[in-house]
Amino acid sequence: LTSQSLAQAVLQPGYFAALQQAYREQVKTIDEQHAERVKNASAEYMNALNALEQMLAKKGNLDGVLAVKNEKERFKILQEISHTAVVESPPEMKDLQLKFMRWPATLEARRKDDTAEVSSDYVGKLEKLKAELTKNMKIDEALVVKTEIENVKSGVAIPPVAPTRVPVVGWWSVWKPDGSRWGNNLYAEFTQDGRVIYSDHEHD
Repeated sequence: LTSQSLAQAVLQPGYFAALQQAYREQVKTIDEQHAERVKNASAEYMNALNALEQMLAKKGNLDGVLAVKNEKERFKILQEISHTAVVESPPEMKDLQLKFMRWPATLEARRKDDTAEVSSDYVGKLEKLKAELTKNMKIDEALVVKTEIENVKSGVAIPPVAPTRVPVVGWWSVWKPDGSRWGNNLYAEFTQDGRVIYSDHEHD
């Protein structure tokens, strides 16, 4: 918006609410996409193993093919990748295992980066709105916007959502608040910020 059009817009009812709603919809979409990637993590690992198996077969690497087959069977049963399961040969499979051990952190970093980008854009719009409200002596409204800016920057402005039940492969290290580690849980419930609040399986 130009300075003139923004000055006109702040006088219209619902402008701030519309900004809020648009932002929350963006964050909701990011969280839903993140949850879908989490849910598909196990399938992506199996697909990667299948592709590696085909590649090694074309090279005539029998030992490598057998190692991949063994890993596929192991993963179907245990649904986890731990350091004890990482092989030295073939090196391509070791690289794949290490990649997927890091996958949870990679997905979370992507979610945070996407959220930070839309939050930065939202805060920029709010700063302009706050300035125009102040210029128009709408001080109470400007204070509300100021609070929203502070909340977004501190990460508390997003309204809570119901926990989402998603499959969690065991190679995801899940930690309790007291610092102890949860075991290899096949299912858990997450809050929006990624905290595990429920698991079907016993904890170690």
